[in-house]
Amino acid sequence: MIKRTLTLTLVFVLLFSLLTAMPVEADEKGQISFGTTYSGYFTMQNKIDYYYFVLLEPGRVDLNVDMSIATYSPSIQCKDTSGKSVCSDLIFSVPYSKPFFLEAGAYYFEVSSGDSTGTYKLRADFTAAGINRIEPNNTLEAALQLSSGNTLKIPICTQELSPL
Repeated sequence: MIKRTLTLTLVFVLLFSLLTAMPVEADEKGQISFGTTYSGYFTMQNKIDYYYFVLLEPGRVDLNVDMSIATYSPSIQCKDTSGKSVCSDLIFSVPYSKPFFLEAGAYYFEVSSGDSTGTYKLRADFTAAGINRIEPNNTLEAALQLSSGNTLKIPICTQELSPL
């Protein structure tokens, strides 16, 4: 009876440790928790992984990626749920770190290996902007047009976020 209980306990512990240590598989959209490090891997058949997250308020998402791959041709894209790319970047060196300033909403990171194979670790952290929305001129694409003689009134937030 004791051997059976011990055997069942060991099997349960082994299965639990294997299941919790598994990396997120490619093409699997699983919601991530900020502050948690996720492990992934790329093969010739598995070149893209997705990480889904929801922001209840605008703010800065700091993305950190460390890779062990054959060449440095990977990329990161942040997309909204319609698939529209909000921002993207090539990873030229590791460890990689970049802040993304985003409005409230649902997004996902698309991590692509290019033509490489290997492993990586990804972590995202969130800092709320402390305002109702990010101002509309935070990117070149959304820059406000200035014209002579006109005055623009823009609210200023005392807790505005700045890049690292």
